[in-house]
Amino acid sequence: MPFVTFTVRRGLSAADKSRLSEAMLEAQVAAGYHRVDRFHRFLEVDRDDLLVDPRFPDYATQSGR
Repeated sequence: MPFVTFTVRRGLSAADKSRLSEAMLEAQVAAGYHRVDRFHRFLEVDRDDLLVDPRFPDYATQSGR
């Protein structure tokens, strides 16, 4: 059974978590895992604890730092 951890900024809605989990489950099923092998957890961190490049995900069109 794959164990998946999503690390997200605090405040992600339950609906967004569900959508992420479903998308991951579909990828796992496509990779050959059984649909019932879902074990996903969400770790929420404060904004200051998760540093992300502000250009992500569109590095090509957004200006640099």
